[in-house]
Amino acid sequence: VEGSDEPLVADQQKLRAALVNLVLNALAASAPGTRVYLNSCRTNVGTQIKIVDEGRGMSELELAHIGEPFITNSEGGSGLGVSIARSILEQHGATLTFTSKPGVGTTVTMEIPTWQNC
Repeated sequence: VEGSDEPLVADQQKLRAALVNLVLNALAASAPGTRVYLNSCRTNVGTQIKIVDEGRGMSELELAHIGEPFITNSEGGSGLGVSIARSILEQHGATLTFTSKPGVGTTVTMEIPTWQNC
């Protein structure tokens, strides 16, 4: 992360796959002409990455089941993308959270801790 003195130790390929998967989900949920925003910043524990879409949003019931294998709101989707992304992030000690409002969109937040010497 630019400006950080602490290294982020991670499997770059796996984290990239998780990020791409989540961005593709945001794009799939968004209508043509709407935007998907990405933001990253340093926090006191590591790096935070947010993906914000202006898509259809999700109900509380849909949010409660997000990440369950084979559950999808996307036509032609496998229902494995979020589950795989969450698994990759957990392997890195990271967290994945979702906030959403129907008709407004969804925010996905990845919190990836930095590695520190003990």
